[in-house]
Amino acid sequence: MGCECFSVELLKLKNRFWDVCVKLNSSGASISHQVPPVVNVTVDVPPVIGENEVVLATCVAAGAKPQAEVTWKTGTLGSLLRIVTNSTQHDNGTTTVLSHLLGVPTRAANQQQVQCVVNQSALVTERSYNYNLDIHYPPQSVNITLSEASKTTVLLCVTDGNPHPNYTWSRVVQPWPGSSVKAEGDILHFLSLNSELNGLYVCETSNPYGRATGSIYVHISSETSAACWVLLVVILSLIVAAAALIWYRCKYRQFPWSPIIAKHQFQAPQLS
Repeated sequence: MGCECFSVELLKLKNRFWDVCVKLNSSGASISHQVPPVVNVTVDVPPVIGENEVVLATCVAAGAKPQAEVTWKTGTLGSLLRIVTNSTQHDNGTTTVLSHLLGVPTRAANQQQVQCVVNQSALVTERSYNYNLDIHYPPQSVNITLSEASKTTVLLCVTDGNPHPNYTWSRVVQPWPGSSVKAEGDILHFLSLNSELNGLYVCETSNPYGRATGSIYVHISSETSAACWVLLVVILSLIVAAAALIWYRCKYRQFPWSPIIAKHQFQAPQLS
């Protein structure tokens, strides 16, 4: 008696989909099945910047029959990384494959995208799974800049760290007036400008891997502002006076003091 083989697709068994092939022959029926893998890309322990090679990502193709083939696409990082793959055979005939992507964690590698590529006969086409490398490192050097783009004058605390750092603002020697300054994350708002705000301001950034600080001295002089206004009034007065003299010269063809100078120059001396 000949053999017949037909396929029953998507037979749900224990929340999994199996491809089933039933073969009929003289001795009876035998069933073989294929199980697609359950794929996940993750990392057990977040890699921290350093000099030693560690696992940057792991691609898991679990519970497949037959065993899945797992590869990586690493783009420009290819020469800096290596791949270690191992598999575990289960009692039910399925196999779990773990493919580890290893390398030295650096700031430059953080958020670089890699792809886990999985091939298996139960899959219609190969599957690609994107993953952004997540490298942890402490806050780097802090730079404080002054910005007047908003309605209020603000100080910006700029740094780079992963996870995103926490920010703490302070003023050396004494706290700032609560009604004049407001701290909001990496921004310090100056709600008003007066000499009471003068001092050395410090921004401290921190995350679980370290901390970094930066400082800037703020000096606001009310006398300087007053002097600027006085100078502006003087300049405007000079401009008005010059314009008046030019008008008088054009109208009378002489300056206002010209008759007085002429009188003194040509008056004859009187003899006693």
